[in-house]
Amino acid sequence: MHIWHGQSIKDKFGDYKAIVSLDTYDELTLSNDITRVVKDINSGFISYYDSNRLYCIDNDSMNTMIQTGSNNIESDYSIMFDTNFTSYIDRFVRTGSPGVSENRVYMAIDMLLKNNYQYDYNFYLLENTKIITDFDRADNYQFELNNEHFENIVSMELFKSIKRDVYMDTGKLEYSISYDMARSQAKYIVDSLYKSEQGKSFCNSIIMMQKQILLNLIGMVRINFTSNNGARKKAKEFFTYIKNVSGIYMEREVIIAYKYFDKNKKLAIFKKINKGIKSNKLYSLLSNIAWDFTIPRFMERILSTCGEGDYFLPILLSIDSDLRELLRLFPVKASIFHKHNLKLLPIPSKSSIEYFTEKKCEDDFIKLFDEREKRINVLRVNQNDNYKIIQKEYKKLEKIICHNP
Repeated sequence: MHIWHGQSIKDKFGDYKAIVSLDTYDELTLSNDITRVVKDINSGFISYYDSNRLYCIDNDSMNTMIQTGSNNIESDYSIMFDTNFTSYIDRFVRTGSPGVSENRVYMAIDMLLKNNYQYDYNFYLLENTKIITDFDRADNYQFELNNEHFENIVSMELFKSIKRDVYMDTGKLEYSISYDMARSQAKYIVDSLYKSEQGKSFCNSIIMMQKQILLNLIGMVRINFTSNNGARKKAKEFFTYIKNVSGIYMEREVIIAYKYFDKNKKLAIFKKINKGIKSNKLYSLLSNIAWDFTIPRFMERILSTCGEGDYFLPILLSIDSDLRELLRLFPVKASIFHKHNLKLLPIPSKSSIEYFTEKKCEDDFIKLFDEREKRINVLRVNQNDNYKIIQKEYKKLEKIICHNP
């Protein structure tokens, strides 16, 4: 056993787990049917990792493997829904039809009903915290129990209770719980997330992350529209913006920013942002894109909780091809996380230093990490001020590209 600063590697890293995607690994962690649809880029299903062949490892599994020669790891996975797909499920429960003509929506719902999957719609709940006024005040709880968002949650509870055998035999929908029971369960879920101290703390952490991403997006778009330079010089400007304005380096967003500056055709998620756009539409677009960027971050939070097995593997279901393409712009090769907290380190297929070295702007990238104390102070001021700087920076962008600011 190697010794590191007086501690064995086992003692130092015994509480960590890792998931690595290996294209040559023979044992699939995901079931065959999930693997099939995740591999189909048009199915609507997309995994957090860049491969469906996943090798999971931790201290306990290594010991088991050494002692017995085999390793039986229990993995748990659930299907996450974005807001659009949640609305299709709501219509399906109410009418027996998702209300769209796209065949892949029917196929996805049919597959969900014919298999015993777990569902996770916490991101839907988090994304819709924006409808709550003054979220931090418990006495100003605004999630009414008769609005469309609450009814979507009721429908999700009913959807989860559909009797699989009846559906597979007859194609008809029968529920194992009543509407009133589904409504009661939905109220419990809503109260747990929006009213409990633990739930509100979690919501606030995701909302803060969305604001951080939104501030970086505003700078990214402004630089793209004001600079006539190429991608490398725009990236340098963006690094300066991170250091002086946002204060936070986010690897996924920085790499995607370069691809945006480089006019990557796969960045269709930004296609509606053009000169002449109305101000209210621009802000709404940027806010929604920032929420899209939080999806992989949210996946990382729930991935590190491990679900009901040894490992938890989140999968998103969305028919928004632009959103799915956004997730593919930062392919994750592996992740390392601690057993007892929500901290997870994603390891991309190509590290940022490798990426920016390839783009010949590694010197500017490295300088981003100079004056670390200054960057931390900028971040702290933004957080303490509840990101009022977003409106200040947005006004600069608005003057540049909006038709009627």
